[in-house]
Amino acid sequence: CHIGHVYTEGLLSEKQSEALEKSLWVCIRMLEEQRNMLLTIAGREENLGHPNTASAEKERAAEFNNHIAILKNLLLSIGNSEEKGSD
Repeated sequence: CHIGHVYTEGLLSEKQSEALEKSLWVCIRMLEEQRNMLLTIAGREENLGHPNTASAEKERAAEFNNHIAILKNLLLSIGNSEEKGSD
């Protein structure tokens, strides 16, 4: 049945997209937690009088912010392209 296969392939693609989106959101949450931990460590290091260590941790946190922004933009673009495809 040709129509059934098309529907099944479409459904499979949709389920894979949903799974990918969920996984990317998990990645974002994990990166955000790591970034927050680095900022906490940086604050403690500043309070202990270790500005170099604090600065290094802040730089690492900034790298995480970049990755977070890239992933969020990717998810937004995926969502926008899916909306256009359903119109």
